[in-house]
Amino acid sequence: MPFKRVLAFILFIVFNSLLTLMALADFILPFIRSASETKLVDMPSAKAFHVGPIVFSTAFLVLAGFGWLAFVTRSRLLLIIYAVILLVLGVAMLIISLVIYVIREPLMENGRDALTAKLMLSYYEYPDNEKRQKEVDDMQQSYKCCGPDRPANITETTYLPSCCATLDKGQCLKPYEQTCVDAILNYAKSVVTTVSTLAFVLSLVLFPTGGATVMMIVTSTSVD
Repeated sequence: MPFKRVLAFILFIVFNSLLTLMALADFILPFIRSASETKLVDMPSAKAFHVGPIVFSTAFLVLAGFGWLAFVTRSRLLLIIYAVILLVLGVAMLIISLVIYVIREPLMENGRDALTAKLMLSYYEYPDNEKRQKEVDDMQQSYKCCGPDRPANITETTYLPSCCATLDKGQCLKPYEQTCVDAILNYAKSVVTTVSTLAFVLSLVLFPTGGATVMMIVTSTSVD
């Protein structure tokens, strides 16, 4: 077997295996990481933080599986289709990564007012609504925050019990310093930054995988 063809096979196996492992890692991560933080804020965008990666990684698992099928069958047509998809996706992931990185700050600021209004309503309903009490208490404990845009105090010196990690004789006297709006937006920003980074890394895997696939097409003498 010609050296170039062997090299093409090796490169394809290495990079397609890496693509498969990345897709598996992205698929498993949302199940391993606690969903307690984002599910506490009853907003569609919060749910997307966990549903999105699962859908995204599933699509790439299917894509990697298609690549293995093309490799095993040595079908020139399947390899050509796979190479085109990889290179197009590589360009798309690179563009997505750069766009997300640029707009992440404005995106967070634009969502601040809506999030503040949402949390203000929850705190307003807190005294007479057991469901809201649980949501607010769980949120403050999970995010280690207190109040929507300022500490939520019961009196001038005491705060909601969930505003403190530890209580002093059943009372919260020294609340968490971070507000819940800031805490949630910081978490959202970290998620968006992670997505941008993963898209960039993924593009770095897609390009060489596509290149290895092209090498296989060029060096292969098999036909459909």
